[in-house]
Amino acid sequence: MANITSNSWARFLSKENSPQKAKLLKSESYDENGQLVLRNQCVTFAVKSGNFGGPRNGTKVISCEPKPNRNPDVSLSQKTSIDQAALYRLSGDRNPLHIDPSFAAVSGYDRPILHGLCTLGFSARFVKPVYPGQTLRVDMWREGNRIHFETVAVETSTVVISGAYVDLKSVSVNMPNKPSSPSLRSDAIFEFIIDEVKKNPQKAKSIGGVFLYKITKDKKEAKQWSI
Repeated sequence: MANITSNSWARFLSKENSPQKAKLLKSESYDENGQLVLRNQCVTFAVKSGNFGGPRNGTKVISCEPKPNRNPDVSLSQKTSIDQAALYRLSGDRNPLHIDPSFAAVSGYDRPILHGLCTLGFSARFVKPVYPGQTLRVDMWREGNRIHFETVAVETSTVVISGAYVDLKSVSVNMPNKPSSPSLRSDAIFEFIIDEVKKNPQKAKSIGGVFLYKITKDKKEAKQWSI
């Protein structure tokens, strides 16, 4: 794994006119050998500082990639805790927006929101705010080596991150023919299903779900199959 050094830089690219003034920044980071490790483009907003007469749309923004037009291949959910923001303050970020209801109200929120860097750990930030206690569902689509993902606050069905993806160097799918536990008569059924999935993975993917089967013997769980 490369060690990212302090050899990084950021450059102001443009600013856009809207009710919230936006600034576009570009940065690059290099490892100890001077090789480019990552390139970032980020937008910062100054609330109620827009409407200065400039352009509303930047010409140097890298557009987001749309998600595939089908049901997600995989979805994972994780619930944040009601004291998530209070705990995250222990990292040193003491912005009152995330703990003081009065300060949050002045900023236009009905209650304190989670820190952006805190919700980054769940993959969600900046498209819409996340409130402590909300459940975040990450929907994912695989297109070759690219994994598109979108995160939704389940309680409000609000998309809190969109247009995101990760490019993998390689993808391998390992589906064992048999579990390591002792053989059961039902094994033949699941082995047949797995063989059919291997023959036509795209058709299997179109189902958009993961199934867990628990096989019992003598009223006790003897084996599990995940398909």
